[in-house]
Amino acid sequence: MRQLIQFHVDDNQEAQKQLERDFAEQIESRFRRNIRAFSQSIPSVVDVLNSGAPQRLSLFVNKYGEANIVDYTNGRVLYGMRPPAEMQQHVDDFRRNALHVSLTETIATSDDSLEWLERRKPLPNKIDVLVVLGVGLGSPIQRLIEHHDISHIIIYEPSVDYFKCANFALDWQLILATCKRKSTALYLQVGKDGANLVNDINELKQHFKFDGFYIYKHLQMPVFDSICSQLSNHTWANNENKPLAIQHQYNAIDFCPQWVGKGIPKTVQVESKNSAVFEKNIAAFERFFPDIAKQFSDYKPRCWLPVREVDGQFNILNTRAQSLYSDHDPQSVAEQEFGFFSRYPNKNGLVLGYKGEKLKHYVHYQFVVKTEQLIDSVEEEVAQLPKFIKSFILFGLGNGNILQELLHNHDVEKLFICEPNNDFFYASLFNVDWDGILTKLDEQDRHLYINVGDDGSHLTKDLIKQFYSLGPYLLAQTYIYQSYVNDVVDAALSNLQEQLKFLLSMGDYFDHAFYGINQTREVIQRGAPILLNNPAQRLTSEERNVPVVLVGNGPSLDESIVALREIADEAIIVSCGTALKTLYEYDITPDFHCEIEQNRATFDWASRVGSFNFLKKVSLLSCNGIHPDTCSLYKDVFLCFKEGEASTVTWTSVINKNVLHILPFAFPTVANLALDFFSALLPSELYLVGVDLGYRDLKKHHSNASAYYDEKGEELYDYVSKNYSVL
Repeated sequence: MRQLIQFHVDDNQEAQKQLERDFAEQIESRFRRNIRAFSQSIPSVVDVLNSGAPQRLSLFVNKYGEANIVDYTNGRVLYGMRPPAEMQQHVDDFRRNALHVSLTETIATSDDSLEWLERRKPLPNKIDVLVVLGVGLGSPIQRLIEHHDISHIIIYEPSVDYFKCANFALDWQLILATCKRKSTALYLQVGKDGANLVNDINELKQHFKFDGFYIYKHLQMPVFDSICSQLSNHTWANNENKPLAIQHQYNAIDFCPQWVGKGIPKTVQVESKNSAVFEKNIAAFERFFPDIAKQFSDYKPRCWLPVREVDGQFNILNTRAQSLYSDHDPQSVAEQEFGFFSRYPNKNGLVLGYKGEKLKHYVHYQFVVKTEQLIDSVEEEVAQLPKFIKSFILFGLGNGNILQELLHNHDVEKLFICEPNNDFFYASLFNVDWDGILTKLDEQDRHLYINVGDDGSHLTKDLIKQFYSLGPYLLAQTYIYQSYVNDVVDAALSNLQEQLKFLLSMGDYFDHAFYGINQTREVIQRGAPILLNNPAQRLTSEERNVPVVLVGNGPSLDESIVALREIADEAIIVSCGTALKTLYEYDITPDFHCEIEQNRATFDWASRVGSFNFLKKVSLLSCNGIHPDTCSLYKDVFLCFKEGEASTVTWTSVINKNVLHILPFAFPTVANLALDFFSALLPSELYLVGVDLGYRDLKKHHSNASAYYDEKGEELYDYVSKNYSVL
């Protein structure tokens, strides 16, 4: 949350604009001076700097008048509130405990300890070789060159964007002049990530004599982490004889914040399972969530260790990246971040409008239109996070302080906690009062769902089940908080939000429930058979061996007609929605026709076929809520119930639900209904033809023979604009 740029700029827009005007004048002149300096010292760099503006990163000035870097694709900044002070602390921590790689040491060490931390030592005044991983804004480089006599300094910066930003913010002219004065050889490796560091060092050894080098890692990146981990845990001889095992992407477990403005003090202590807090929390989970207690009572972290600093401050240490999780007091950070969220909460609610024609008479959509007009007529107000929260999704625990801050200040009725990183959840057992939280929520009869270790593979499906059981209406009152940032969590959360919005949009409303219940009653009273449970067991193996072909009305259908005709007598042909008229035009009579919509448009579209005799040769297969007038068009009607409908809940309470097969995936399209139904029959072969679910040509969105086109193949109306079907 603190990484969002909103945290860093002045709330007073005029004050911020003045800061930006003053800042712009400084950085432009500095950038021109740097180009002139590089043109004289390292001309190859000039082409890089003149290659255009950064692609996704930009320099900006914060509310304190200090430079920082923002990724404008997501609005997240690199450094904290006071970048110069943070960078100075970071480099000074390194100078006190520097990573040294000996070229002569012969003792191999273990990957599973903090021995690498014990071997860190103060950076000497005279240094043969210094390797810098990551430039960022660059000021640590200037500090190192000024305070130490360095013979060779190799700088790896894989991001050209970062290097360009550093040339707006840093006086490279001064750095180059200092290097010249102190006889420091500067090797700028822009666009290179250090994966070839071993080769580069060996090449340097051929020309200069040195018995070791120091590594200063300014930024956390998977490649940088791999380099530091391997060079600090294995001898140079071991690494020299084989390529470094480079990791190019983080996973859900080993990710690390790109910037942590604090080094690791040698005084940190790994938390022990004998901790009173840990034992009390495990006992609490044994009472309320025994599976979690069983998983974590003897858990061994893969990457992140719970540690306690000498002042008693809790933190988490990444043994691979050799970095801490937090560079400030975690409690004060949680208070600050959650305070900001409380002022600008992210509620997942939606006002779902309707722009079409066929449902505009529904009471629900008339109400929505009036609501949207009311919202548009009032001034935008900043909504505060309410004291009582109906539903809250906490995506990521981190060190757990955010959870405590949430429950300390708010009463949450239904709380969903998702932590993909098992190491983080384990660490929270040493820091969070889970015993108090679980006991209090139980006494208050609150709902708590905890999902641990799921990187998003099953999380969305599990949460949707939770909302189905509790009521999808909760989604309109659900707040979502993301505790930390990484690519895996971002992707999982993005997918979750899309699916939850979809679930909300597909939820029931008054008209849908009203018509669904009444129209289902009418069709049942007419004697339509209903799909029973275990449908596949009611068929013979010979019957299940008949191929089933589901036919959609996508543009690819025109290319499949010849093949469809050839197998029409040997397979069960099922038309879906508007594909019916297309098949009629191609002189193919389907065995079944599927419809999913409950409004009378299904009657109108079928009537456009132009032959009621043709329709009387086809059996209709549909779900609860199908319009009775539509049913009267066909030879006979077969009904099935789909999950998540008010009419399903109503009529399965009248009919014995146990004897029925409820379709769980019969939405959102009619092809989904057909596929869900016939899949339940377990046919040996099932084919989809013309089920495109999209199109490349905006003018060719359905089969040319369908009712969307005239005899010349021209659109009858602008389908794309009418249906809002493109982004």
